[in-house]
Amino acid sequence: MMLVTTPGGQRYEYVHQLGDGETTANANAYTTVSPDGQWLVSSELAPVTRLLVFPAPLLNPVLPRTGGNLPLAGRVLLEQLVRNPQGCDFVSATRLICASDDSNNDLYPTSKPLLQIDLAHRLDGKDVTAHVTWLAQLPLRSSCVGAYTVEGVDYDTVTGNLRVEVNAPSPCNADTTIYTLRR
Repeated sequence: MMLVTTPGGQRYEYVHQLGDGETTANANAYTTVSPDGQWLVSSELAPVTRLLVFPAPLLNPVLPRTGGNLPLAGRVLLEQLVRNPQGCDFVSATRLICASDDSNNDLYPTSKPLLQIDLAHRLDGKDVTAHVTWLAQLPLRSSCVGAYTVEGVDYDTVTGNLRVEVNAPSPCNADTTIYTLRR
């Protein structure tokens, strides 16, 4: 379910019925909006070979303006497995930067990878293939030892800054560290 609140305070509920093969727990680990405002991209918190694409409520005319069903419109078909994507954001119409909460290094050279996903074309409500590139390991700095948790990504189109949230291991996980990265 996605609850949309307009600047005027109206609230509209859009419900997505899970389809075959969609994970029930943590069905939407994150959601980002395409640069044209027409599509939402989301993912399950699991090993995935696809990202899910939905029409954007209130912005995409295929949906009713007052809430209702939120159908799956298409998928971003990844050429390589991505484990536990915890956040993605568009940096262009055909490129996403994603943070993975993958604690292993069997898919990419490091754990907790920052990934680039290049779409074959702009989103149009149909399936699109995508190339996945490992960029770097996310910063893991803390006085505590243990498992870090990657939480999210935000790209600022004005400054070109990419912010990534990383939680330190317990008991230091009371604070979220936000790293700002720039090419």
